[in-house]
Amino acid sequence: MKKDSVSLFVPGRLCLFGEHSDWAGMYRMMNAAIPPGKAVVTGIAEGITASATLSKRFRMTSSAPQLAHFWTDFDAPPRPDYLKKVAAGDSFFTHCAGTASYMLERYGAGGIHIHILDMTLPLKKGLSSSAAACVLTARAFNRLYHLNLTVQEEMEAAFQGETRTPSRCGRLDQACAFGTRPVLMDFDGDRVETVPLRVGGEFHFVFADLCAGKNTIKILGDLTRAYPFPETAADRALHRALGEENLRIVEQAAGFLASGKARQLGELMTRSQKLFDRVIAPHSPEELKSPRLHAVLADPLVQRLSWGGKGVGSHGDGAVQLVAKDAESQHQLKERLIELGTRPYELTLTPNRTVRKAVVPLAGLASRLYPASGAVRKEFFPVVDRDGLAKPAILLILEELLAAGIEEICLVLAGPKDRQIYEKFFAPAGPRLKEKLSPEALRAAETIGQIAGRLRYVYQKQPRGFGDAVLQTRAFADGEPVLLMLGDTLYRSRSGVPCAQQLISSFRNTGKTTVALSAGPAEKAELCGMASGVWLDAGERLMQISEVAEKPGALYARRSMGVRRANGKKSYYAFFGQYILTDSLYRELAENHSAQTAEEIGLTGALGNLGRKEGILGFVPEGESFDLGTPAVYAESFRRWQE
Repeated sequence: MKKDSVSLFVPGRLCLFGEHSDWAGMYRMMNAAIPPGKAVVTGIAEGITASATLSKRFRMTSSAPQLAHFWTDFDAPPRPDYLKKVAAGDSFFTHCAGTASYMLERYGAGGIHIHILDMTLPLKKGLSSSAAACVLTARAFNRLYHLNLTVQEEMEAAFQGETRTPSRCGRLDQACAFGTRPVLMDFDGDRVETVPLRVGGEFHFVFADLCAGKNTIKILGDLTRAYPFPETAADRALHRALGEENLRIVEQAAGFLASGKARQLGELMTRSQKLFDRVIAPHSPEELKSPRLHAVLADPLVQRLSWGGKGVGSHGDGAVQLVAKDAESQHQLKERLIELGTRPYELTLTPNRTVRKAVVPLAGLASRLYPASGAVRKEFFPVVDRDGLAKPAILLILEELLAAGIEEICLVLAGPKDRQIYEKFFAPAGPRLKEKLSPEALRAAETIGQIAGRLRYVYQKQPRGFGDAVLQTRAFADGEPVLLMLGDTLYRSRSGVPCAQQLISSFRNTGKTTVALSAGPAEKAELCGMASGVWLDAGERLMQISEVAEKPGALYARRSMGVRRANGKKSYYAFFGQYILTDSLYRELAENHSAQTAEEIGLTGALGNLGRKEGILGFVPEGESFDLGTPAVYAESFRRWQE
């Protein structure tokens, strides 16, 4: 089923370290002595915002004020042969046409209309405006034609599209597909691996368009004369600089990012620029002399406000990047760069604590609700909401996610047949049905439409337990923290703030894997997971968890899992049904998966292991959860939900 329209944003990218090592690493296919390439790349706030709709043609239009002075609409037949010819020319639409030709040829898609709403990314300045356009085009086809490509596959499509243009692109340009976060990229021949990087503190960058000029094609053409086989001492020095020395620099940079060492990162940039000037620049002296870049780096006030800096992209006089000493220095540095005649931008990297993705496992057989579950999947069991509408339980769960600001939702299903059920339910209501709906039902139809655009699907082909179901979503999480919600539990806030949003707010303050908990009698330990630990706050909302156990039983809970309160009494805390999972938890699940000999992989065991290694937290939201997993609790939850 195709979507009618999608909204898109693709950022530019800033290569912090490792420029040129991507294409150098590609030459390993011809010369195995060349070391793999490696780079640290991050997305930036500046980029391209667009909408895309299905069309019978391949069209590009714009209302972006930044493009108004030279923009003319592009309209072409959606034919790969025609678009390849456009890609080979020097049109502004070269890169989009190249990517569109690849998507049509590779995936058999049809036409689309891309309308650019905003373009805050400077062109031809080493920030990958061309790559962003390629990724935008690939992503539009992916979303509109429901191709279910991963981010890595979108990046590959963008790269293949750009290779059809005169541009001498490298693999790292398409890192903008991964959004505004730093990644570590490895380049080994035609193989690319991308791993999200941990950021252990705040890094205040300023980068700037030098408002001068550089010829990237000329630079790369000059450098490639030394590849694949070096012939002179200078060629061998270039191979070492882009090989062994680059690997050492990039590994150091990743370590400084992870440990929050801004000063060391800036100083490493300065050393990296000196290496570039000494070894790489002589291979393209006309382009890499870079007087504008070096004047900015040598400015006394710039040096006083920053820990260090270097060029961007292919270097030359395209752009400069600097590590400011702190937030105030970042602002002052930006002002100084304006005085120097550049166009500066700010970028601040912080520990990754934004939760924009959610996971809902739904692949279970629901045997406890048979025979009803033999006719209707349990998550579609009806619940009468307080607005009087009869809603499937899954809609109430997804409404909670929508209210919490979640942008993407991954449903774990048993297979394609279950997906067909979801696609049918989330399809737009037809005009005849809309005519008969009440105002309340029409509003529900609008909500369903909002949710539909956020849904992604993965399959758990073998029933290997809850932990295995979660592990299937690792590619979807892609290194980001995710909110995990149960597919048979409803949630209601007592504070007016959705329980999921409360949990997300708590995570932003800690950055650690967090389990939502609710107080209850020890007897709950017969039915669900339990946690114990010590309080970290006077309000007794945040707990440092010392033990988790899956259905430990009331006797064990009373003996070993009571949590002492401020009043001296003990309480017992059950899993609430919501979790914030970090990449560390996914790694733990993956380790369990590779070592597991039994059939099922448990989430609780992975949480326990992670707790012993780096600690996990418990959070008590102001609200309650309603289990729908058995006939008795379903009936009780149905009654209480309407109160």
